[in-house]
Amino acid sequence: MKLIRLGFLAIVLLSMGVGSAFADHNVGSDVPGALIVVNGGLEWAHANPCPPGGCPSGNGILLGALPFGWAVASAADFLASSWGSNGDVEADFAGRCAASYFDDNFDYDHCDGLVSNDIYNSPWNVGGGHGFEETLVVRAAGVPEPTTLILLGTGLAALLAARKRSA
Repeated sequence: MKLIRLGFLAIVLLSMGVGSAFADHNVGSDVPGALIVVNGGLEWAHANPCPPGGCPSGNGILLGALPFGWAVASAADFLASSWGSNGDVEADFAGRCAASYFDDNFDYDHCDGLVSNDIYNSPWNVGGGHGFEETLVVRAAGVPEPTTLILLGTGLAALLAARKRSA
């Protein structure tokens, strides 16, 4: 019984984000489903108002491995989607900004809104390349959130402990 109580306490603490070094930002947490667009068998998120190397001002850099299986969207990812233009992409991302989940230096943890012809790696860009393209990231659809895995593991451990106790 004590183990079950400790398990529930752990779940409550994890769900509250106790000990998070990024209480005002979301870095270290996965993007919630409400900010994700599923298209072409991939989950898409609006990660940054600048391209991966940063805006001309030097801020907004997305470098290195991205968390939770995310990767910068490629032209092939866009072409495999059902979108046919940047306008289609822009319409699907209206009000969905996940930049605060990816900006680890807090310079660009916002989105200006996708603007047609200004999406990094989009095959439909016209006159882009000025350094202010919005960055979208992708990953395989159906990647479980870490909290879900923790809850599943805690539940399985509690079941095993109860089974051992009754045996």
